[in-house]
Amino acid sequence: MDAISRKPQISFPITKNRNLQENISVLDSKPLCSQGHNSSSIYDGFNVLHSTSRWAFHLESIWLFTLSDLKTIVGPETSFGLISAISAQAFGLTPSSAPPYGFILRRAWIVAFWTWINLLPFAIDNQRQPASIQEDMVNKPWRPMPSRRLTPKTAKTLMLGLYPIAVAVSFAFGGLTQCVALVLLGFWYNDYGGADNGFAWLLARLPAKDTYDSRLNS
Repeated sequence: MDAISRKPQISFPITKNRNLQENISVLDSKPLCSQGHNSSSIYDGFNVLHSTSRWAFHLESIWLFTLSDLKTIVGPETSFGLISAISAQAFGLTPSSAPPYGFILRRAWIVAFWTWINLLPFAIDNQRQPASIQEDMVNKPWRPMPSRRLTPKTAKTLMLGLYPIAVAVSFAFGGLTQCVALVLLGFWYNDYGGADNGFAWLLARLPAKDTYDSRLNS
């Protein structure tokens, strides 16, 4: 009798467990859609982060191409342009035709940017050459080519895309003739044996001389 009277006590937990399992299954069925939505949002977030990091990677690679040239080319050439404009009277310009100092300083960033954007594709073309890669593996292993951030083929594509940008910038701000001359001299220097001539580097920099005054006076 005691055993029979205890049967309801045994069946009650079973029923309770079944109801609990049904409730859990119902609760579990609701977050599936929201879980998919959250997964999609997380996936989209990862895509945004990946895209951002990829752009940051490429921008850093572009920066590394000219990093060592900032203090040897961009900085000195920009300073040369500013000093030339400030010393305009020494070149025979009258005080009325010489640009005021404030105007010169306001256009200093144009000189620096013009120098850099014309230097960038030249530097990429130079650093993608096999001899340059071998040299940079010893002297500058952090550059994009020896560090394998880019392949020579990718670097060539980037270089070919940046030359039209340099031409467009020069068309907008001035110095288009000098820019075209630098493009031609750059191809000759890097791709057609011009680097073997010790006079070539000086010749490649000469077209920029007249550019600085035009950038500051235009």
